[in-house]
This record gives sequence, structure tokens and C-alpha cells, in this order.
Amino acid sequence: QLCQKAPGIIFLSKWGMMSEPSPLLSIAPGLDVIQSFLADPYHSEYAGMSEIMHLLLLESILSPRGRDEYFHALQTFPFPSGWGRLQSPLHHVQSYQLQDPARASIILPLLLRCYLRDQWINPNFLMAMNETFSDNDSGQKHKVDIVVEAFAAVAKSNSVLTSRRITPEDRWNLKGIILDGRQKIQALLETASIASDPCSRSVSRARSMSVHSGPGGDRSHSPALSSFSVFSASDQQRKKVKDTKTSKDSRTCTLEYTTR
Repeated sequence: QLCQKAPGIIFLSKWGMMSEPSPLLSIAPGLDVIQSFLADPYHSEYAGMSEIMHLLLLESILSPRGRDEYFHALQTFPFPSGWGRLQSPLHHVQSYQLQDPARASIILPLLLRCYLRDQWINPNFLMAMNETFSDNDSGQKHKVDIVVEAFAAVAKSNSVLTSRRITPEDRWNLKGIILDGRQKIQALLETASIASDPCSRSVSRARSMSVHSGPGGDRSHSPALSSFSVFSASDQQRKKVKDTKTSKDSRTCTLEYTTR
């Protein structure tokens, strides 16, 4: 009997679930199980959305050459004072501790803004972007800028959801900031799904999405596409990071980190 239960117990333990209802339901049977439980943005945003974006970058967006270039850039990229370096994402991204996806979510948009080139991006992904971003304003943008903007939107969403204090403007626009991050994640996931199946590019345009549509079917073995509902992350001291000057031609980037 124990052997029969073992797979279920392992599954529940892996995803942080219990096999029995919460004791709170026995104490208060009329309790609203959705609205009465506290939200946990640290887990959902850091190693949930942020880890998905990092996996998406490594598994789908970057070419083999791009992954090597990204790794070398990450080794020398300046981090805020007091922040530990990240272990090699090529080997350890799925075993990161809780604070690591938080750091990566802030560092990645700046690093990509400074260094990302078309030559780093998987050719299939570039071609798929012609479908997913052709029917909106992004169709007029450089593809590198579209990728960078998506990572920046996730960083912004993380900032407003987990910071102890936010500006009145961000508080007023909170819903729009969160939706913007989610929509850009969905757009890149759809692009990765199309890129993983070259035959899908010849199918009707109705299968493609605008930036407002959701992710497509699971046509890829990429961890980023198969683990969209995985949430585990950490508390991390929030920093406001400002990209003050970038130069893609000289491949240099001057950054100013200020504590919020």
C-alpha cells in the first residue's frame, strides 16, 4: 500500500501540495479557499515567471553560440553591491536557490540590452517572431528590442509586486504593469512553440497570436514551455536598477544601481 501511494506523495511533495484538505476548512467550513489565503508573489513571480523566462532564453531564444556568448557576458557583468554572482545558468538554472531567479530577473534585461545581437538568437525563433509580432506595434520594432522589452516588463512587474514601497504612478497602473509582463511572456512562449515546429509556419494565420493572446499548444520539450505552472522562488532584497547608458556598437554598458 505504501508503494502504491509513493508516486502520489512524491508528486505532491514536488509541487508543494498536500494530500489532505487544509485544517482551516475543518475549523471554518464556510471559508472562501480562494480569497481567504494570502497571496505569495515571491514564489509565483521569482522562480515561477522569472524562471520560465530564463529557461525560455536558454532553451528557445538563444542559439548554441548565443548561449555561450550570454554565459561569458554574465561572468563579467556588474552586479549591485552585496549581490552574489549567479551559478552557471547553462548547468544550474533549474537548481537555483530562491534568491537567484530574483537577481536574474533584474540583471537579464540590462545584460540583454547591452549585449544581445541577432546573431545570438536561434534562426527558427527569429522566423517565428515574424508571425507572432506582425499584427501589432511590435511588428515595426527590431526583434532584439522586442526580446529585451519582454524581459524588462517582467522585471518591472516583479518590482511592483514585491517591493515594500511603490510610487503612486506604479500603484495606479499596477494592473496594466502586471498584464504587460504576462502578455509579453505569452507572446515569447507562443513564438518558441512555433519555432519548435517548422511545419506550423505553413498553417493558417489564425493559429498565430498577437501580443494579447495566450500560449499555444505544447509542441516543444523546452522546460520553459512545459513548466508554465511551476512556482517556487524566494524573498530577495529589492533593488531599483537604472540603465543609465548603453552602447551596442562598443558593447559597453554603464549601470547605476540605487537602493529603493
